[in-house]
Amino acid sequence: MEAYPTSGTTGDPVFNFWTDMDREYITDVTARTLWSMGLRPDHVVQNAYRYEAWAVGITVHRAVQKIGGFVLPVGDGKVLRQIEFLLKMSPNVILSTPTLALKIGNKLRELGYGPEDLSLEFGAFGGEPGASIPSTRKKIERLLGIDAYDYYGLMEIAPTFASECKEKAGLHWSEDYHLVEVVDIKTGEPVSEGEKGVLVITHLV
Repeated sequence: MEAYPTSGTTGDPVFNFWTDMDREYITDVTARTLWSMGLRPDHVVQNAYRYEAWAVGITVHRAVQKIGGFVLPVGDGKVLRQIEFLLKMSPNVILSTPTLALKIGNKLRELGYGPEDLSLEFGAFGGEPGASIPSTRKKIERLLGIDAYDYYGLMEIAPTFASECKEKAGLHWSEDYHLVEVVDIKTGEPVSEGEKGVLVITHLV
């Protein structure tokens, strides 16, 4: 078994315990999200998500390996280290938070590099809002010369279980593993399309 805490953003971290079955289904779901963005076995992936006590880093690492891709386990932070790997190892894909992607892009420009100096094709950005915000997405895409896709997850469900595909038209949910509903906060009944409500996600496995 494995244990991973939530971020603790709104209170004390809550530990989540994964069995072998949990790990397998989470890896499978994550691999599907990456495949939908275009990740294939011949891709080199710079994993700039944090590994330490945050499940996203190790989860996408395992998912890239499941697909057959080559992983560069750089982890988060250390912008200059990120740039070193981008320039020397020529990854096609970068996975990170939107904030880190912007820091990398701005630092590259400050150092005199541009998208033409990179081999990147696309990136998946989660852990915080950013790629879902049009202006932020455009800035990331301009700085790094890539297609930027939104990534979504919850530690209590799976850290990376919903994402955009190449159409960039909203999140695709893993509906064979999860029931996703928007319900009325008072009645608990599903709301109609376009109405506001509370997001409820129920495990089906």
